[in-house]
Amino acid sequence: MLKLHVLASGSKGNAAIVENAATGAGMLIDCGICKRDFLERCDEAGFDPARIDAMLITHEHGDHTKGLGVVLRGLAKLGCAPTVYVNQACIDASSALQKVAGDCAILPLSSGQRAIEAAGLRAFPFATSHDAAASFGFRIEAPDGDALGYITDSGIV
Repeated sequence: MLKLHVLASGSKGNAAIVENAATGAGMLIDCGICKRDFLERCDEAGFDPARIDAMLITHEHGDHTKGLGVVLRGLAKLGCAPTVYVNQACIDASSALQKVAGDCAILPLSSGQRAIEAAGLRAFPFATSHDAAASFGFRIEAPDGDALGYITDSGIV
């Protein structure tokens, strides 16, 4: 079973966690909020941020990426080093993503790629329409067959 925790949504910042309810592990989608807000909202949601196994970046805009570096450093202090999945065009267009590129494991993200497997879940990226260098949504599946779709800042679906 999946749990979706929307930590922030809007022009001031976006972040969501998809949790594998069976294990308590999760995937973070975007991180456009500060570390303090991120940690407070994880606590409010009852989610342990040290259980984040991967970060998925939908696109490079600041409201989706500006907190990434400080949150990654905060997670490192908790003993957590999630892999970041992001499209190269997004890295090329974002100073926030470029700054973290040498500090963490980054793997490429592209439409139609093989599933991203983390937190006991499978995430399938798909291209979306948005005024960004590259933009993605995700279909995330749990082993029990539960699934959800996650899309943000869509132009044409």
